[in-house]
Amino acid sequence: MAISVSMINTSIGPQLIRSLEHIFDEAQHSGFLNLYGRKLREFPKAARRYDLSDTLLADLSKNRFIEVPEEVCGFWSLENLQCYCNSIRTVPECVINLQNLTRLNLSCNQLSRLPPCLCQLPLQVLELSNNRLDSLPKEIKYLTCLMDLDVSCNEISHLPIQLCDIETLTVLNLRRNLLMDTPKEIIKLKLVKLNISENRISQLDPILRLMDSLIELIVDSNPIISPPATVCHRGRVHIFKYLEMVAQKESKRHGIQTEQDLKNVFRKSMSLQPIGADNVPSQQLYEKKYQSSRATAARGVSVDVGPEKSHAATAASRWCNGTADKAREQLQLKENV
Repeated sequence: MAISVSMINTSIGPQLIRSLEHIFDEAQHSGFLNLYGRKLREFPKAARRYDLSDTLLADLSKNRFIEVPEEVCGFWSLENLQCYCNSIRTVPECVINLQNLTRLNLSCNQLSRLPPCLCQLPLQVLELSNNRLDSLPKEIKYLTCLMDLDVSCNEISHLPIQLCDIETLTVLNLRRNLLMDTPKEIIKLKLVKLNISENRISQLDPILRLMDSLIELIVDSNPIISPPATVCHRGRVHIFKYLEMVAQKESKRHGIQTEQDLKNVFRKSMSLQPIGADNVPSQQLYEKKYQSSRATAARGVSVDVGPEKSHAATAASRWCNGTADKAREQLQLKENV
């Protein structure tokens, strides 16, 4: 029995080498390098005998790498790199060579910072969940092609406003971090899905209601006081209606009148005027007063809600209109892909 065990142990090395050589040979012809679940601590030296520069997809997931292998950074044609479930702490600067990379998965690793060099890649999907990130670099704004960003299950306490400069971003997952709020500039994003659940947010900023493209808003498991939990559980439309009412109350509290408020006041005053040819000057006076009041309201004051959009009925139609339907279709297509 002891002899047979010894024979088995001595045969493990050559078998693994032959298996890897087969994988590299196949990758050289197919463009798909599959090293998934091989318990590798470093990139196999046997790969040097093969031309893998045309590799399109490389899966290095569920190994024991402590950094992204530099050898992979020489795969000039690489479009998709999967490195989740390793022990990766660093990303080499030479990753900037991967100028065709559109999808990168570094989830379930030990990254404590996101290297700025990653922000110079044409990434469309970036997955960084379950790491140790406590912030995102300002250079993230240079990810001008990014559509889907997942930084859930980290230790991020604040978001850089530069994140809000990514015009292509449609899906943002911030679940289970240490956020207490979101930057007001977030409304510049054309998000379809926003997940801010399991953070430390106690109040939603009323400005969030202006995100017309948003379809899915997830705020569960936060210590939210406003809106109340009964409203949050009913979903995005009810949350936005509540935030609309909060915005209107704040506007009135600060003496800010919307354009619709001004129109209603002057129309009421005009209805008391006598009708006739002699009333033409009064009509001109009405127009002059209306324009003057509108200018006064806008001068030096940031009106929190736009013209005509401050009323609940208009807002509700805005959040439930065809724009949302179109965005929903895009989200479904993306998930199917």
